[in-house]
Amino acid sequence: MNDINDKRNVKDRYYLIRIKEWNLKDLRPICEIISCIGEAGNLEAESLRLLKMHDICTDSYENQN
Repeated sequence: MNDINDKRNVKDRYYLIRIKEWNLKDLRPICEIISCIGEAGNLEAESLRLLKMHDICTDSYENQN
């Protein structure tokens, strides 16, 4: 993962993840990071995070004429 290798503070970033496993006795799930959304506090990253949280399509619109 580039953020860890680059010594960035991963706690101040948003990530899109996939939960792989979450056992009843585990406090946290085992996840796979799909992509980094961006820095916390960045307007574009915050907007994309909200769209993803509410499952709103972010694909670009293409005219189908």
